[in-house]
Amino acid sequence: MQLNPTQWLAGNGTSEGIVRVGLPFIVAVNGILSFSELQHLGEDAGGWKPQLAAGLPLSIDAYSLIATVAWLKVARTPAQRKHAAAGALVSAALSVAGNLAEHLHQFGALPVSVPLVSAVSVVPTLIMVLAVHLAVMLIASRPAPDTADAVSEAPVGNVRKTRPARDRKRAVSDTEWKTLTEAEKLRRAEEAYSDLLQGSGKPTGDELGKLLGVTDRTGRTYLRKVANATPSRAQHA
Repeated sequence: MQLNPTQWLAGNGTSEGIVRVGLPFIVAVNGILSFSELQHLGEDAGGWKPQLAAGLPLSIDAYSLIATVAWLKVARTPAQRKHAAAGALVSAALSVAGNLAEHLHQFGALPVSVPLVSAVSVVPTLIMVLAVHLAVMLIASRPAPDTADAVSEAPVGNVRKTRPARDRKRAVSDTEWKTLTEAEKLRRAEEAYSDLLQGSGKPTGDELGKLLGVTDRTGRTYLRKVANATPSRAQHA
């Protein structure tokens, strides 16, 4: 069920509503403070005009927020989560270091030096590369669109006949899979196993995992469970 912004802010009670209203407020206030420090750092150590210096906090802090969301919500595979987590932590560290450096500079404790200027100058390129890499990883692993190409009329060679992508309601993400009951997981695994049997050869754990939308390791685990639950299928596992 989709919630509109008003419903989301209201939450399910007063306490939850306070949290949901307070979190965006805290992010906004601290974002403004960080923006100010990093913009001044861009002017002092980067030599940019104020308008261009504003790009330094926008690139670092905005990427940090996006990478964090990708890490915790959008990423579908361990590799994606690992890369998004690394990007989030690196950009957060850059933001902290930049804020600290500018604050020390304002109080005369840190002069503008060659190391500081060099560090600030490489930030835009570093963030750009991290952002493009993350975008490519997320886009490349998107599920194939629901098209007629997802169906094969008959098996050819070792190519298995599959059901249309729109009919594979059992395919879920790793996170959603963990929320299912064991009985539901086994039921979906048995359905997927039956579909794979329509092709040539015997099903493998990797193929079962792909059809379920889970990892290869999970696919192999449930291939064994399906075989154990149905002795007549053991010869195929």
